[in-house]
Amino acid sequence: PVAIADTVREAVAATAPDTKSAHCEVHLELPPDLPAVNGDEAALRRVFQNLITNAAKHAGSGGWIGITAANVEMEKSPMIEIKVADRGPGIPKAELNEIFKPFFRGAAAQANQIRGSGLGLSLVREIVEAHGGTVSALSQPGHGAVFVVRLPASKD
Repeated sequence: PVAIADTVREAVAATAPDTKSAHCEVHLELPPDLPAVNGDEAALRRVFQNLITNAAKHAGSGGWIGITAANVEMEKSPMIEIKVADRGPGIPKAELNEIFKPFFRGAAAQANQIRGSGLGLSLVREIVEAHGGTVSALSQPGHGAVFVVRLPASKD
């Protein structure tokens, strides 16, 4: 069992240099009764570090990163839903279906020479899916992006 709230807090702490250099305020909202998930704590921390770092790199102009978590009831089992949102320029609709593919780098990232290999989000997806979860992205250009990670709540 992994105390996912602690894992997310550790990811926020680990990415503080990136969020500070991007002049981003990080707003963290985690309920005190968030259940644990079963999995690899280091791998899950890497998921959230990647999402937070990406928000700082690609959406730092928005000045804000919001991280929330909630228990959600799905058809099959209870899930923990963690969202990482930003107020940056958003992701073009044509790129939303591509961003989780290995080596994909968006046009804006290339044009602005934002560092990265295009592997981060594909690794996020692999780690989340290996834990029985899902990851998705929602965005409206000009209104930021939201990455939604859903992981099965531990039955223990």
